[in-house]
Amino acid sequence: MMHFLLYVRLGIVMLGCQASICLAYSFPASLPVPAPSPSIVSQSLRELLDTTSIQSTKAFERLGLQTGAGVRAFYTHQALQPVWTTDKGWSVPATKALRVLAAASAYGLRPQEYGWARLQALTDTLGRTPAETQPQLLAAYELTLTDALLRYALHLRHGRLQAATLLPQVYDTVATLQAAQHLKTALLASDFALTFLRFQPDGQAYQRLLAAWHTKLKLLAPDSTVVLDEARQTEFKSVAINLERCRWYTKATPDTAFLLVNIPAYRLDVMGQGRVLRSHRVVVGKPALPTPQFDARLYFFTTAPEWRVPPSIAVQEILPQLRRDPGYLYRHQYHIYNKLGQSMNPYRIKWKTITAENFPYTIRQMPGPDNSLGNVSYYMPNEHTVYLHDTPARKLFAQNQRAFSHGCVRVEQSVELAAFLLRRSGAPERAKRLEQAAAQSWTQRINLPRSWPVQVRYFTCEAGANGQLRHYPDVYGLDAPLLAAFFAEVPVAAQVTPR
Repeated sequence: MMHFLLYVRLGIVMLGCQASICLAYSFPASLPVPAPSPSIVSQSLRELLDTTSIQSTKAFERLGLQTGAGVRAFYTHQALQPVWTTDKGWSVPATKALRVLAAASAYGLRPQEYGWARLQALTDTLGRTPAETQPQLLAAYELTLTDALLRYALHLRHGRLQAATLLPQVYDTVATLQAAQHLKTALLASDFALTFLRFQPDGQAYQRLLAAWHTKLKLLAPDSTVVLDEARQTEFKSVAINLERCRWYTKATPDTAFLLVNIPAYRLDVMGQGRVLRSHRVVVGKPALPTPQFDARLYFFTTAPEWRVPPSIAVQEILPQLRRDPGYLYRHQYHIYNKLGQSMNPYRIKWKTITAENFPYTIRQMPGPDNSLGNVSYYMPNEHTVYLHDTPARKLFAQNQRAFSHGCVRVEQSVELAAFLLRRSGAPERAKRLEQAAAQSWTQRINLPRSWPVQVRYFTCEAGANGQLRHYPDVYGLDAPLLAAFFAEVPVAAQVTPR
């Protein structure tokens, strides 16, 4: 099992609500070697990069560059002059950059993926290299370090894996060039690490989890080297895959207040001003009918709603009941309709001839105390037809494990939450009307003055209200495949080979 070393000192750089851990690492002393002229190193850089002007993809692969377009753009901006190397090895900016790579574990990534150990050994390698080939060696290390920094920036910003397939991310030219531009900005800044790390997502879930992880590391060893034992490695892995999940949704982060449902936590939070405004327990889909992850916008509420039973529930759960007793519909306030929308008498239907394949009816449940949507439902269109709503089965909220629904999210104190959102949106009179309508079982549509973003996510590790890490059961078994893909053996990072 691999070990992770975090070199932590009492220097905590605050970046928004995020703490950036500074690493104390002593690089090897410079060895006295003949000094190649920067112009000669520049010429070696030009020779290496000129080969990429035609058939770029193959040329980049031959050089071992995974972010070739970004590397070329970076050095074009630098007039093909060396940035990270001097005649004695790494430059001062390079030592800062290498410390950033060494700290990758503090951000849920791994230094070895970026060839950090081999990069920091340049000085020793240079001391064993004949003077005539040192310019080519320095040029090769230049490109390798730039490629490592660009990959690290892209991983920090967008994640290492694709959410749908768990295969390695494939970054387009636009994203790669953005990373190159950011690297140039960091190079010019007075604080390289602080500026470079600003490329991370600014979403609240990400920033809160990262800050909690940094707090844990500081508590473990505020002024010494930290060696993560097996238990801490397990926690690191949990933090790492959930930071990865946060990065997948970077583009979907709302700028305003929003609703966040965390499925494994069985909780809905109203987020605003970088904090939790209020929380509600929820019931989510059972493992056989899981609640999906998605983004939507909430537009209005319906009090005392009618429930249009989904076809899958109608044939899988209600049809078997009707074969035994057609009166099941009336006892639960259901009405049944044919394809023309005409109400049907369930006692006149030959239920033994009706199967799931030829079921020609739609079923609706009327408003009332037994209605599955409870006193209020939330209208938030999405491709999954999954909604937030109240429920008459309120005893379920007292249970610790609350995966019981058919996929929709049942919210405790749904009327109170809806009224809060209306008041928060500047419509207190609508909030009062909603509360009255729900109490009297009046069916009404009540619009929000503005729509609210809704995010449904799957985080098995997050920051709690006290800023400490909280872990939840992997209710849908999604952690195992992500852990396997994320922590698969990392191939040794490619090294540019001098020609």
